[in-house]
Amino acid sequence: MIQKVYAELDTMTKTERQAAEYFLAHPDEFALLTLDKLALKVGVSTASIIRFCRRLGFFGYKDFQETL
Repeated sequence: MIQKVYAELDTMTKTERQAAEYFLAHPDEFALLTLDKLALKVGVSTASIIRFCRRLGFFGYKDFQETL
């Protein structure tokens, strides 16, 4: 998963990159937090977290979270 994030990093929007950088620093929080709490910690909207997950090929945050 980490390699996948690094591969997409250069093509991400500003908010997707924020989510990516937070994921790389705190992957455990992506696996454990609710979408609302995660978005608040990252400092982006819930939609930005979902777009980040979709960029990586997942249906949404829950799908991404279950894979972790």
